[in-house]
Amino acid sequence: MQLGKVNSQIHRFHAPIDALVSAFHSGLLEKLNKEFFMHESNSNDHFELESYNTADTIPVATFLRNEQLPDEIIKKQYLYVCSFERKATLGGREKFKDYLDNGMDILEALEKSNEGPEIIKTCHLLFEIRGDRWKNNDDIKWMRLALYACEDASSHQEAAEWMMKELTTKGNEMYDADYFKKGTLEILI
Repeated sequence: MQLGKVNSQIHRFHAPIDALVSAFHSGLLEKLNKEFFMHESNSNDHFELESYNTADTIPVATFLRNEQLPDEIIKKQYLYVCSFERKATLGGREKFKDYLDNGMDILEALEKSNEGPEIIKTCHLLFEIRGDRWKNNDDIKWMRLALYACEDASSHQEAAEWMMKELTTKGNEMYDADYFKKGTLEILI
């Protein structure tokens, strides 16, 4: 995988957690209950959570940190990409930018940029399954966490390359850009 390759057409999706809800719950918040919200497991390995991945999910990378936090037993992190669809307004992003550039109030620009024909966009989510286990606690808790999301990628591979580059060079809300330099990042695609 070439992390240096950049497609300028790809854009960051506004919120990875919204992407997770869209990908795993058809975007319906009322479905967020334990039966449908399989994002935690007390299994001994990550395979139980992995079995609940969406059908189009592909493995992207694994990461094993070199540094051990106090009382932590290090576990590998597994990174994946899947797609999801969302409704959007044709040309909405461009309209929004134009409205803001011309001095329109942000709320009015948001409302007006949503006027027009609706389209269905395919977006992508980069997420991880990681296990946390502490020496003073025998339980392992595996968790699925949203890391990054994008739109306008032509394939899972293109989305994975773009999001991994963004994550490893700029970081995100969870990890700073140097996080993945503190261990072994194995690219799988």
